[in-house]
Amino acid sequence: MNTQTTSSISTERTHVLLRQALFTLLSVKPFDKISLTDICRLAMVPRSTFYRHFEDKYALLYHCFEHLQKDAGLELDIRIIQSRERTQDFFVTLFSFLEKNKTGYRKIIASNRQDSVIDCLRNYLEQQICDNLELTFHNQVPNGLPVDMFGKIISSIILAAGLSFIESDISYDIQVLAERLALCTDEGLLSAE
Repeated sequence: MNTQTTSSISTERTHVLLRQALFTLLSVKPFDKISLTDICRLAMVPRSTFYRHFEDKYALLYHCFEHLQKDAGLELDIRIIQSRERTQDFFVTLFSFLEKNKTGYRKIIASNRQDSVIDCLRNYLEQQICDNLELTFHNQVPNGLPVDMFGKIISSIILAAGLSFIESDISYDIQVLAERLALCTDEGLLSAE
């Protein structure tokens, strides 16, 4: 095995341990109360190793968001709002992913309801959406709204839908729920009319 392969395996192993430790801690205490010592101790990763991979616990949190996005198969790009079908497909994917570990996500939200982790998730979603909107439309989307305002709106919709789904005790038909949510955005979000 060459050195580069060994290094990437070691890096991935460290990232997995740190992600698992952070999610475990998030389910029992607010993010603002979690220290690097807590994370490193639970992950059994030396603090110096943590700093070789991440600047701080916020960088780890954003890394976790990126990893969850990839695991879920969610593309946070302009396609999710270009048609009712694409919006519906996006929400089916989101809700299906959240359903798999609803209990765990519910614990994390309960521990972090009034904490910065929800704001960090909103900022992450907003940045991903705005970056993609700017690549596609530059400074203004076809409906006349500035990219940053539109990004805030879309990220708030996604976050509110995801949080509501996780916190609800009602058992939903995911396909029907996504269809109804997509109807709310039908022909409206990018329409210039």
